[in-house]
Amino acid sequence: MLKIIAPAFTVLSYKCCILKIGTKNKKASSVLKDISSYQEQALAKTLLSKNYITSDQLHVALSEQKTTNQPFDGILIDMGYICPLVLQKLKSENSGIPFIDLRSPPPEQKQAIIPFQLCFDLLAYPFNFDETHISIAMHDPEDLKAVDALRHYINQNYPKITTIEFFHADQKQIRSQLKNLLPKSTVESADTPLLLLEHIIDDAIHRDASDIHFQPDERDITVRFRIDGVLETICVVHPSKWPQMLNRLKVCAHLDIAEARRPQSGHFLKSIHSREIDLRVSTHPTLYGENVVLRLLNREKRVLTLDELGFPADIAAELRRITKAPQGLIILTGPTGAGKTTTLYALLSTIDTTTRNVMTLEAPIESVLPGIRQTEIRDHHVLTYGDGIRSLLRQDPDVILIGEIRDEETASMALRAVLTGHLVLSTLHTQDVLGVPGRLIDLGLSSVLLAGSLQAVIAQRLVRRLCQTCFGDLKSTCKSCVHGYKGRTIVMEHLTFDEEFNDVITKGGDRSDLARLRSQRQFPTLWDHGVILVKDRVTTMEELTRVLGSPPELNKA
Repeated sequence: MLKIIAPAFTVLSYKCCILKIGTKNKKASSVLKDISSYQEQALAKTLLSKNYITSDQLHVALSEQKTTNQPFDGILIDMGYICPLVLQKLKSENSGIPFIDLRSPPPEQKQAIIPFQLCFDLLAYPFNFDETHISIAMHDPEDLKAVDALRHYINQNYPKITTIEFFHADQKQIRSQLKNLLPKSTVESADTPLLLLEHIIDDAIHRDASDIHFQPDERDITVRFRIDGVLETICVVHPSKWPQMLNRLKVCAHLDIAEARRPQSGHFLKSIHSREIDLRVSTHPTLYGENVVLRLLNREKRVLTLDELGFPADIAAELRRITKAPQGLIILTGPTGAGKTTTLYALLSTIDTTTRNVMTLEAPIESVLPGIRQTEIRDHHVLTYGDGIRSLLRQDPDVILIGEIRDEETASMALRAVLTGHLVLSTLHTQDVLGVPGRLIDLGLSSVLLAGSLQAVIAQRLVRRLCQTCFGDLKSTCKSCVHGYKGRTIVMEHLTFDEEFNDVITKGGDRSDLARLRSQRQFPTLWDHGVILVKDRVTTMEELTRVLGSPPELNKA
């Protein structure tokens, strides 16, 4: 009979902690009621009773957990309230599961009794075993799914082992020991699925890719990077390696490994060269398996100015003037990947946050902005844009950024915020600036109220810049660019609204009337700006056509 040594002392410890704290701290007791997990309650009570954290710090950590939905212990570490090793020892005391310090050399392993991939995914290290007994160090031996997975593997492959003993251990120590289990030849190559995946992600980050695509077909899996807006095939992965790579991505992003028929999404953080990259993982079922796309977000990336983004000086000055207005609606429009959020951040950077309260609702937060309160709209409808705006309006804001206006409720709440005296910045999906008023009216906004609220509309695209080393010479052996291009710049058009434009909006925002008035006012179009960039040798006509389509005169023909 298989014996698993992992004493279930969690509930017992929880009750003991109640007696220990009692009514000593009513504030702490009220905060603890918000913790739904027995394990987390017991841990919190122990931390309070031993004075490792204060009740205020506990309250902050729990608030962060509600916002981010991250593990409670991980939040305590990230906030610097307690060091990982001490926390692991306290969890050991609470659970009754012993702790082992893996800094002391464990017995040398003659074989990898459990596959490296499974150990790495579950943060488990088998440090001692014989024919009938095995000892396993885990970061979370109270994770029943992980324990069951290990037990199932051992039971299937080593039926003579009758006793499995689990230990708490620090995850950094576990990872360090796991590396020692790999043969040197394996570590130095990218032949194993796990190392190949690490190599692909590291290479994408090094090359400033915005997305990684894993595309399965009948014979293999194609890996492509989106660099400067264009997909480039990087390599082909053999089908035998893909299941382990896919499972690893799902484990990291906290997705269901067993679910392959429904789309899933999640994210995880990766640190490389002192940079913290947020990888957004999206899976989608296809004929030949799950298609996976990773969006790479560098949260530590510096916010660029309007001038650095490529806005003409006169337009940048006009937009900076508009952001100083006490109220109004500023809309950015364009397709996905056109850099709208980057421009929104640039606009926010022009606002004096010492005298104005700036708050955001984003999905996701792409950069952390100093002096600004940012909130992430998450999946599962925990917080919608409409609910988020209602909440923000009770926070005494001056400026509100809404990641996207996508439905009637969000549009209505955004307009309500403007009408109650706030400056609102947001994005919308339309073809160009002329389509914005009509789209907002289609979403249910009153044309009369919108006419007095809309301050400015910006439409933009991103085009590749000619490499400054070889200047687009395709025959050159330049190593700093891709096919003669390196980096991107903005192509944009804008409208600022006055009484004449407002009259058109009041009548229903007719596109042809707006176009006629724009022409009279000589507002440049996307193509007007693009042609200037071609003349200045910033980009090429081929690149402009790729992004904007055929020139206007050809469209008329």
